[in-house]
Amino acid sequence: MPIEINNAIKVAVQSGKVKFGIKSAIKATRTENAKMIIIAKNCQKELEEKIIRRVKDTNILTYTYEGSSWELGTACLRPHTVEALTIIDPGSSDILKISEET
Repeated sequence: MPIEINNAIKVAVQSGKVKFGIKSAIKATRTENAKMIIIAKNCQKELEEKIIRRVKDTNILTYTYEGSSWELGTACLRPHTVEALTIIDPGSSDILKISEET
């Protein structure tokens, strides 16, 4: 059964430990304390590529969210844009399984 990404994001935000924004995502690639970074489809390409390059030799999963940063913000229960969501602890969410389906 496919994972419903918006619901998985909502559960991770409510029950786990997450950080919002590009700066947090880039910092997480240096410290390697993240499990996954979700990047909005309309994120600036140079920033997305920077994150992808930095996670290449780590165990951090990446996922390109098919919606805009506004839609990712809504999925995160935030009233603003979210270009990147860093999952440090997924909580009771099954969000880490989305990389297995893509």
